[in-house]
Amino acid sequence: MRLLSLKSNTVPLHVLLLQVQPSQPDEVNNLYYQNTYQTLSYGSSYGIPYTYAAYGSSEAKSQKTDNTVPFKTPSNEMTPITIDLVKKQLKDRLDSMKELHKANRQQFEKHQQSREDSTKAIERLEGSSGGIGEQYKFLQEMRGYVQDLLECFSEKVPLINELESAMHQLYKQRASRLVQRRQDDIKDESSEFSSHSNKALMAPNLDSFGRDRVLYQEQVKRRTAEREARRARRRQAREQTGKMADHLEGLSSDDEETSTDITNFNMERG
Repeated sequence: MRLLSLKSNTVPLHVLLLQVQPSQPDEVNNLYYQNTYQTLSYGSSYGIPYTYAAYGSSEAKSQKTDNTVPFKTPSNEMTPITIDLVKKQLKDRLDSMKELHKANRQQFEKHQQSREDSTKAIERLEGSSGGIGEQYKFLQEMRGYVQDLLECFSEKVPLINELESAMHQLYKQRASRLVQRRQDDIKDESSEFSSHSNKALMAPNLDSFGRDRVLYQEQVKRRTAEREARRARRRQAREQTGKMADHLEGLSSDDEETSTDITNFNMERG
């Protein structure tokens, strides 16, 4: 037999049996119905349990997963609120706010003191910065001057060293010339005294040192004249300054130069 779809799960059994389509001859069906009505009394079908399911519902139920979450019934138990509890909470809240206010006040006083100190420091620095600007300007100018001077020296030092070497050579030549002149004067005086005692032993044309007498005598006369002229000028200068009494003859230095030597020295010095 083939069952038809049902619309309700409360249909009596004898109604279900009537909706069954017969697939056998009528005699078999009549026998089945007769046996059935004889076996079951009227109304007994109401107590028979039965279940049914729609097409495809078993597969859908097998694919579902258990995602249920247990639900706990909320408890209605609450802590009883009393006046003392409220007062205690308010007191704790007030104490906390007082502590916070105290900390904020201390921080405020600290910042206020720091601001006052900073203001005083600014005023003091502003008052003492009157001459600092001028000093800074002077130091900047001095820095620029020194920097320029160093750059100049860096460029001029080789030339300066060269000029110093040239001047040193000029003074050296001058000193050598004066020393040589002094030595010649001493030799001339020595030769003059020695020639008187050795006239018979000397050759007619040579002096005591074997030099040409004629040429040497001419040079000696020229040097003697120059020496005596310088000596006379020094004596005249001492008389004009009143230092004659303090002078000892022969101890004065003979560093006087002729005009020709002075001119040549100045020209070479440039």
